[in-house]
Amino acid sequence: MARLIITEGSLLGAEYKLEGTAVIGRDKANAIFIDDSRASREHSKITKEPDGFYITDLESSNGTKVNSEKITIRKLSHGDTITVGRTSFRFEEHEPIKKEQVKKDPAPEKKKITTKKIPLLYKIILVFIYILFLGGLTWAAKYTGERVFDKMVKAYQNPINKTNSSINTKDNYMKIKWLGHSAFAITDKNGKVIITDPYSPGSVNYSKINMTADIVTVSHQHADHNGAKFLPGKPVVIDKEDGFMNDWIKIKGVASLHDKTGGKDRGKNIIFVYEINGFRIAHLGDLGHLLSKEQADKLGQIDILLVPVGGYYTIDAKDATEVMNQIKPKITVPMHYKTDAVNFPISPVAVFLNDKQDVKMLPSSEAVIENLPDKQEIWVLPYPK
Repeated sequence: MARLIITEGSLLGAEYKLEGTAVIGRDKANAIFIDDSRASREHSKITKEPDGFYITDLESSNGTKVNSEKITIRKLSHGDTITVGRTSFRFEEHEPIKKEQVKKDPAPEKKKITTKKIPLLYKIILVFIYILFLGGLTWAAKYTGERVFDKMVKAYQNPINKTNSSINTKDNYMKIKWLGHSAFAITDKNGKVIITDPYSPGSVNYSKINMTADIVTVSHQHADHNGAKFLPGKPVVIDKEDGFMNDWIKIKGVASLHDKTGGKDRGKNIIFVYEINGFRIAHLGDLGHLLSKEQADKLGQIDILLVPVGGYYTIDAKDATEVMNQIKPKITVPMHYKTDAVNFPISPVAVFLNDKQDVKMLPSSEAVIENLPDKQEIWVLPYPK
């Protein structure tokens, strides 16, 4: 599949898949948004024609260049460099050929470390001290009557019975942490992590995401949602409606749109539903419209709803309230709203919370969920600074 890769600019390394028509410019609504003061709001566009891809300058202030030459319209070839303002892209019409791996010299053999044998006398002394220790615990239990000492003795006699404190044995258990904007880290009872819509560095002013994830979902290909490649490790990336399933999670994608104009303004969006540890969570991405009955039916019963509320690029507070009432989750967590880390012309969460009841302002950006409330609640996670 053809793609553009930023080789110079504030979003260095960002990658954009090309399907149909893609507008490049400073407007966040564009398929390829760049934070570049020398770029026009709608600077140029790339279109797919039967004989290949073409780039057209949209009467921009500073022009569009291909291989350092100003153009009006030009057919692109694999490897071309496109310059828009201070941002440069490399056009790739097919996947690059992978270089053969260079064989490394075998690591030098490590020297075996020998240990001195413990003399028999020391062994006898250690056994004697151990017996005295257990005898002391038993004596304490006898005179205090506290059963806790019996438990301590059993624990020391049977160390194999100790459990791993990093694993929660409850079936209904998960943690959800807001990383900023539309990015969340969802952690299951065994420590497996899913990150939703990670932002690319520089697209918003939240801290860089340094968490390692097992799975990453991307609702659409805008820079403030498609930063999977900037995360550490090699997570499984899901950016299509096909979904995913393994032995600990099931993920379903539901098609939706980023606007109310059939996708003409901002393109497509994917709603993801996660089934994990007895909970069903829905992340609406940058949903731009109310849900149809068919879409709501595909979502099914949702326990926890992650919903954009800021408006302008997504549904606003009024529509978010209506979507919440369509889905009827037990817990609603607002996202994609104005904070000190966001310069977009969107509304703060207070607009959505106006006239709402059963609102919980949590003290931490991370919440542990073991049980669902009896009635619907709104949980507001403070954004991490």
